[in-house]
Amino acid sequence: MRKELPKFFEQILNITDPWYIEKIEQQGNTINIYVDFKKGAKFEYNGKYYSAYDTVQRSWRHLNLFQYETYIHARVPRIKTDDGTKTVEVPWARKNSGFTLLFEAFILELYNHMTVAEIAKKYNTTQNRLWRIL
Repeated sequence: MRKELPKFFEQILNITDPWYIEKIEQQGNTINIYVDFKKGAKFEYNGKYYSAYDTVQRSWRHLNLFQYETYIHARVPRIKTDDGTKTVEVPWARKNSGFTLLFEAFILELYNHMTVAEIAKKYNTTQNRLWRIL
């Protein structure tokens, strides 16, 4: 893969330092974008910065790229803070959401024109997951 492609996707997805796109894979009708963070990165929590001590693997549904379902996958750092262990919040999604912010905004707009059942069928997800956005 050309080096310019991940940089292009970082720009359009607003993925900024210390995050970067490690790789992009197309499998069937799905595009998987793998995001990682730079080694030694520090993450802010309540005005203090902490290093990652381990990570959890997370995935989020993103807007379709052309006809392809698109997902962002990332190793999300966990940090030990004065308040206990915290999972770092990623800039592209709300806490505890399985969707990117852009996908959620798109669903909210679609809801003005379609039923939840129609949206769920069109975007291959469940109505229950969509109702959590709405």
